[in-house]
Amino acid sequence: MTIESPCTLYIKFTEDIPKCFVFGFTDGKVQYFRYISGKVPRLKFNVPIPGDYLANVPFEVVKMVPIEIPVLSLPVLPPADRNRWTSDPEIIYNPSLQNTIARNFTDQGVIEVGPRFNDLIDPMKVFIIDHEKGHFLYSDEFNADLFALVNFVRKGYNVSTAYYTLEKYLNKSAQQVNRLKELFETINSIQKFNP
Repeated sequence: MTIESPCTLYIKFTEDIPKCFVFGFTDGKVQYFRYISGKVPRLKFNVPIPGDYLANVPFEVVKMVPIEIPVLSLPVLPPADRNRWTSDPEIIYNPSLQNTIARNFTDQGVIEVGPRFNDLIDPMKVFIIDHEKGHFLYSDEFNADLFALVNFVRKGYNVSTAYYTLEKYLNKSAQQVNRLKELFETINSIQKFNP
C-alpha cells in the first residue's frame, strides 16, 4: 500500500490475529510493530513517513485519517536542570561501545552510538537519539525518557514503540524496572491515543 502523507491507520485483521504485527517499507525496513495478546482484531497506529508499505499479515484498512498527534495529552516537561544545548549534537559511531546502545558527552556536544544501535529499527533509533538529546537538558534518566517520549510522539511516532524500546534494551535492575514502570504510567496517561 502507498502512504502519500503522514496518517493514522485504523486496521482490522482479515485472517487469524497474529502474535506480532509488523508494518514496514517494501525494502524491508520496519516502521511499526506491535505484539498482540488476546483477541485484538483491530489496531490504530501512526505512519509518520510516506512511502510504499507491506505488512507481515493480511489486513484491511478501516479508516485512514491525517496523522493524529495527541499534543494536548502529552505530559508537560519539567524545567531543565542544565543547559548544554548549543546546537544539534554530533552523532558518532563507536564500534568499541559494547555495554550500551548509546551514550552522550553533553559538554562536547556529542552522542556516540555503538554496534547494538545498528540492530534497531529506525523509529527505535529516533527514540534512543531523542533520549540522549534529553540529557543535554536533564541530568536524570527519567526526565531524559520523558523528553524523548514527548518529542518522539510529536514527530508522529507511536507511544508503544517508545515503551518497547526501553523494555527491550534496559537492563533489568530494580532501578531500571522502576524507570520503565514510571514511563509506562506516563504512556497510559496519554488519553485517547495508545497505538
